[in-house]
Order: sequence, then C-alpha cells, then structure tokens
Amino acid sequence: MFLPVINLQRCVACGVCETVCPTKAVTLEQQQAVLSQPEACTFCDRCEAACPTEAISRSFAIRFAPSSQPLTKAQLGQLNLGDR
Repeated sequence: MFLPVINLQRCVACGVCETVCPTKAVTLEQQQAVLSQPEACTFCDRCEAACPTEAISRSFAIRFAPSSQPLTKAQLGQLNLGDR
C-alpha cells in the first residue's frame, strides 16, 4: 500500500487532488495540498493521476488492521515477538 506524498515545491494549490479524493484524505490547507487524513486513504491513485504538476507520488506504507482477538503465544513466536 502506498500513501500519497505531496511535494510542496511542485504543488500549486489548484485543488484538483481534493476534488478527486473520494474520502477527502487529501485537502487544501493554507494554500497547499495536505494528506490530512492518512487513515482515510484508500490508495486509489486518483490524486496522483489528477495532479497537473506531478506534485503527488506515493510511498510505501503498511496498514495494520485492529484485531478483535489477541494473538496467542504461539502466533507471537511465529512473528518473532514472543517473550524477550
């Protein structure tokens, strides 16, 4: 998964990214585009594709989903996260 990264040197605050973002994760604040809600990003690529100045690129990110059940000691061991 790749979160948008905004190059402020290239951003001209046109607002296209904010307009095309379906979750409003990217917004305009103080005349610049900002990833204001990274947790809302669905990694759809719309902001990057729409940016006329190529100010938006995406960087690697890992999103962890909350678990309703704790991991067992055996599962933690498989992840190398057991007792230390």
